[in-house]
Amino acid sequence: MHTLPPHLNDALRDELAPGEKLLWAAQPLPGGFARSMIPLSLFAVPFLGFAIFWTVMASKGASAVNGAPGGPGAAAWAFPLFGIPFILVGACMLLSPFYGVIKAGRTVYAITDQGALLIEGSFFGARTVTRYPPSRLENITRRERGDGSGDLIFAHELYERPKNRGLATRPIGFLSIPTVRDAERVLREVIESAADHQMR
Repeated sequence: MHTLPPHLNDALRDELAPGEKLLWAAQPLPGGFARSMIPLSLFAVPFLGFAIFWTVMASKGASAVNGAPGGPGAAAWAFPLFGIPFILVGACMLLSPFYGVIKAGRTVYAITDQGALLIEGSFFGARTVTRYPPSRLENITRRERGDGSGDLIFAHELYERPKNRGLATRPIGFLSIPTVRDAERVLREVIESAADHQMR
């Protein structure tokens, strides 16, 4: 079990039910969260570049139109303003690895005698807490890296893909955690204990 910052340790303790026993807890590795955002960040480079280019060219066009006799005046500047939201979106995508580091610092994964617990903090102070009792833990998959860190997947959820492309499944679990084998061992022990309890 890894030491948590005091505020996250308090948040975790607040979520435990009376008598619930904490068996394992850790934060995701910031570097792992950041690496997962790199594809989005790379896509942002041409996206942001085109958005800036388009906005600059539209601004030059608006300036030229305004300089002509009988031009439309301030209304011509409305067209270049359409590019600003795309610039902001591109900048956010470019900075997504940085957001990944922040998200990792606000996330806690835990295993108790009652199952798996995910606590994820948002950028605005809100907190999402999701519990997975042993009955919901299915097909545990360990993805381990050379340094012993990795992902422990134990559930899947359906989500709707954008642009009406139908439904898809998203893996749920402890992502980019140190010593992923330790977490897997503890989680399997909880599942086995719950199964033994049901058989009695």
